[in-house]
Amino acid sequence: MTGLPTSPPILVLIADPGVREVASDALRRSGHCVMAQWPTADDVPPSLIVAEPGQLHAASLLEIGVLTPIVLIQPSATEGPPPADLVADHLRLPLSPAELVCRVRAQLELVSLRRSLAEHQAMLGLAHERLAASESALRSNTLVDPLMGFWNSAAFDARLGEEKARALRHGTTMALAIVDLDRLASFNLAHGTDAGDTVLQALADIVRRTTRGSDFVARYGDDEIAILVPDGERTQASRLAERVLMAVYDADILHRPNLPWERVTVSIGVATCSLGCGGEAGAGIAACAERAVMQAKRAGRNRCSAAQCAFTGAQEASAQQGGLVLTGTWG
Repeated sequence: MTGLPTSPPILVLIADPGVREVASDALRRSGHCVMAQWPTADDVPPSLIVAEPGQLHAASLLEIGVLTPIVLIQPSATEGPPPADLVADHLRLPLSPAELVCRVRAQLELVSLRRSLAEHQAMLGLAHERLAASESALRSNTLVDPLMGFWNSAAFDARLGEEKARALRHGTTMALAIVDLDRLASFNLAHGTDAGDTVLQALADIVRRTTRGSDFVARYGDDEIAILVPDGERTQASRLAERVLMAVYDADILHRPNLPWERVTVSIGVATCSLGCGGEAGAGIAACAERAVMQAKRAGRNRCSAAQCAFTGAQEASAQQGGLVLTGTWG
């Protein structure tokens, strides 16, 4: 019973019948399958070619793959060296069967090593891609607040700097709304911090449903959410703030210490900033929004207050520079 070949076939293309028979017989004895003609589309492509120069055809080489190694049989020592870019090794006549088998075995080992190297390089490339994806996910996770699922304050600071630079570059405005949960400390004392966290998560869900995909939302403090509106104006941001304000009130989350409503409410500060703020635009808009939050709380909570940056206000009326305007209340 004939055993299966130990490797893909070797193509032997030698015109002289005697030399061809010697080469083919030596290769078969060493366990190789031998082909005597160019393979068709249905044949297994050869792993190596043993051939005389005149038997090599460019078109056929392209069909089986130009990377298939070639062991060239040169008729005499007087002929010039073989073309190095096509030939992996060469022998001269008279042919030594033992040397042919050794040269073929060496070339096949090189083929195997190259294949293994290519596979390892592919695996290494895949590992690098997975590592990069893991690092990206890790960076994202370190910038996400685990309780609310929004970006955290570090991510907010970075994005605020980017939007500031963009506003300065294009001469556009940006708007910021800070949502502050009213009397969270009292709620925690009355119901416990776990219940307080549940309220914060409910607030996050409301903000998530109310904002747009283009808005950048982050947990700004223990009880605050910042909503950055790129290219936003005060009117646009104020309307967004009022939608959040009403949605929180309508959620009717019990909070008896929060008089007179006895339900969870928020105070929201809105600020806008334009090109005129110069290098302080990012810090200025956050400070203005915080001032607006405090104004809303002093005015009774459960309302929105808008702070207009002094540089922006100067374009409208000098009397309103840095001013605070109550824009809405609910309940």
